[in-house]
Amino acid sequence: MAGFNGVREIVNAHLAGAEKYTQFRKAPSQITTAGIWFDLTSSGGNPKPFYYASPPLEATVMSQSSASGMLHGGDVSPSLKVIRRLLVMSSSATGLPMPMRLCDYLLC
Repeated sequence: MAGFNGVREIVNAHLAGAEKYTQFRKAPSQITTAGIWFDLTSSGGNPKPFYYASPPLEATVMSQSSASGMLHGGDVSPSLKVIRRLLVMSSSATGLPMPMRLCDYLLC
């Protein structure tokens, strides 16, 4: 997988303004308990919930505009988009410790 060849490339991209800072906030509506996996996609907050609603046996493309995903900016081709930093916090300790997976859904 291609990426940065060194710290200099990351710094140069930052200095050139080739970065996007965005955030999301989710308020889980389900019980969060340690050791139980759950999907924050259908929880309230920002971006708005997505409920995987599609006709039977028909794939629905999930894009930022149609599924209200995280705001990640437009196409940067031929450059690459990378996640450089991710901060996750919890408002309660009910489900802690909890692993997190950031998924890039393409369709459902």
